Amino acid sequence: MQLPGGRLHGTVVDVEGKPVGRSHVRETGSNASTLTSEDGTFELRGLQPGLNRLQAQAGNQLSRIVAVSIEEERPADPVTLTLAGDGEGVVRVEVTGPAGQPVTGAFVFMESDQLLTAMTNGAGAAEFARPEQAGRFRVAAYAEGRWSLGDWQSSDLRAPVRLTVGEAGRLRVTSSRGGLVGVTAASGWPLSLLMSRVGLMPRLIGGELTVSGVPPGVYAVSLPPNSATVTVARNEAAVVGFD
Repeated sequence: MQLPGGRLHGTVVDVEGKPVGRSHVRETGSNASTLTSEDGTFELRGLQPGLNRLQAQAGNQLSRIVAVSIEEERPADPVTLTLAGDGEGVVRVEVTGPAGQPVTGAFVFMESDQLLTAMTNGAGAAEFARPEQAGRFRVAAYAEGRWSLGDWQSSDLRAPVRLTVGEAGRLRVTSSRGGLVGVTAASGWPLSLLMSRVGLMPRLIGGELTVSGVPPGVYAVSLPPNSATVTVARNEAAVVGFD
């Protein structure tokens, strides 16, 4: 999709430096995308001034995400995106259910220097480009009404990251006031933000909000100007009241 705005241009190549035609190039934070020509070149329009992050894909091969700055009245230098072979530049995430079965169609998030979203395929797997700048990443998943929040991993990790969407508890927030409720795991995962990414806006309406599928653990819950800490256990409801 091409939109009005700034532009970047460059070339997509394979690990041997050969141009790759008909590969897909996108800016990870917007809807701007394009296909390369037969000689591997591309021009991507519809970009905002400031930092933009580009990634190329051809089949199962991904490039690393490359950050490029667009400045007014100064043309950006050409960008080269290199497709990695044999999964070298890819983080593979595998999502399974309680019995170990692959989960298809799960939302998967990867957090490094930005928050990316993907969905699992028929084999229960999703892939992200390995972070270029950040030295670590972590992944989370949402499937079948339950969440799984992973730990930080080194960017050098080559093995697949496995997440199990298993037994969970519930979080019930009550108040005579309405508004958006913030929920953050002790690990720092912003659960309320992840919820909004899958269309589950954590808004308290009618005096009560119930968040289901919450992994056991400690959470900070807020309804400005109030906040509280609560522990969620398996198969139980933790209640927080703000009045």
